[in-house]
Amino acid sequence: MQQLYFGKTDPEDVLEVRNYIKGGVLQHLTRLGYISTQELSDEEIHEALTTYLHTENFEARELLEHGKIDAKVYEFMKNQKGILFSRKNRTLLGGASGFST
Repeated sequence: MQQLYFGKTDPEDVLEVRNYIKGGVLQHLTRLGYISTQELSDEEIHEALTTYLHTENFEARELLEHGKIDAKVYEFMKNQKGILFSRKNRTLLGGASGFST
């Protein structure tokens, strides 16, 4: 786990956030409560992803180039449990859980 959080990104682990990967990033940022819509500009995606990286303590794996993500961070994001709380609006999310806003 320490290697995941404090290890540096290997060049072969750099993924471009486009096509399939972009769809996955948007899906997981939505599921985890970082965004409420998938209709975002590239800059808004970058901002949400940066917020995610800082919240989850992945600063060591943050890539300076927009439109890129560390493959290990992406895998972690895919396997992370969803939440019932919108981090952006600080409100409970509705849906199948039975909670309402």
